[in-house]
Amino acid sequence: MHLVECQDVAHSFPGAPELSLPDLVIGNGEHVVVTGPSGTGKTTLLQILAGLLTPTNGTVRLAGVDWASLTHTDRDRRRGRAVGIVFQSFNLITAISVLDNLKLARRLAGYPRDDDRCRDLLDGLGILDLAHRVPTRLSRGEAQRAAIARAVSGEPDLLLADEPTSALDADNAASVIGLLLERAGASGAGVIVTTHDERIADMFDRRVRLGSGS
Repeated sequence: MHLVECQDVAHSFPGAPELSLPDLVIGNGEHVVVTGPSGTGKTTLLQILAGLLTPTNGTVRLAGVDWASLTHTDRDRRRGRAVGIVFQSFNLITAISVLDNLKLARRLAGYPRDDDRCRDLLDGLGILDLAHRVPTRLSRGEAQRAAIARAVSGEPDLLLADEPTSALDADNAASVIGLLLERAGASGAGVIVTTHDERIADMFDRRVRLGSGS
């Protein structure tokens, strides 16, 4: 069984041309980078794969289960358990500390408390000293690393990241992607990352191009 299957998928936003997305088959543990110009559907693709957006046409399956066949409640439950997501806007909860964001993510996904794992993730990303700081007191680069740590704090089958290195210099970009792939590899998780960052493209098993020449 494939981890991800995406077939004949297209999506229309009001007042915009329809986006046609490529057919994808991604195996368990495979690491894929998605590149392409702005407006070609990279973020839309991730939202569809995560079950956050229902496409106008086509079928998307995660581990053989069609997202469209699930109720909203079951979809949320499956996403929380099986998918880790790093959003461009980070979506960290600003009222609680960075460490508590990771703890909450594990609890909502139904995993047992594991403070050592959460601290190790922050340490690996170089932000353990910020564990008790609230997200509003982080720089953009620090918040980006905190969001990545939260996404892998559980044990997702699929890790999705939208431009995860956009606020990082070359050294930190390589470090962040390295940790992301290392953590995913340790648990056998598949990874799909969208990026404009050619510095990291060669770190993945496969590249999918959207837009002209895809």
